[in-house]
Amino acid sequence: MLNEADGHRFELLRARQTQPSCESLELWDVAPAPGRGLVAAATRYLPAGPLTYMSFTRDEIPLSVVEWFVGHARGALCPEG
Repeated sequence: MLNEADGHRFELLRARQTQPSCESLELWDVAPAPGRGLVAAATRYLPAGPLTYMSFTRDEIPLSVVEWFVGHARGALCPEG
């Protein structure tokens, strides 16, 4: 899933599950080439842990992209609401 803002293209990816009780989504800055790589992640420990957000960059991420990312993370990682 892609989002474009401020001349950058951001991609949302489901992270590889490293623990059976944890699910994560990642936000990647992929364009313009070479992009900045992984810029943020949202994680939830199952079955009922809180949704957490972590940024991996000191560069600015447009607020509209953060809102888009968190909204999709809530839907994917917290389907019960």
